Amino acid sequence: MSESFDASAFLKTVTSQPGVYRMYDVGNTVIYVGKAKDLKKRLASYFRSHV
Repeated sequence: MSESFDASAFLKTVTSQPGVYRMYDVGNTVIYVGKAKDLKKRLASYFRSHV
């Protein structure tokens, strides 16, 4: 069984500087490449629950 992902712990390690990020599927294939002026803010937006 795989470990669950802790988004809060991950975001504590991310810088607020500009940066590039990659998203992978379960097969470890890159499915998206993005860039952001504030990397922490951009990545946090993916983990918000949309109600």
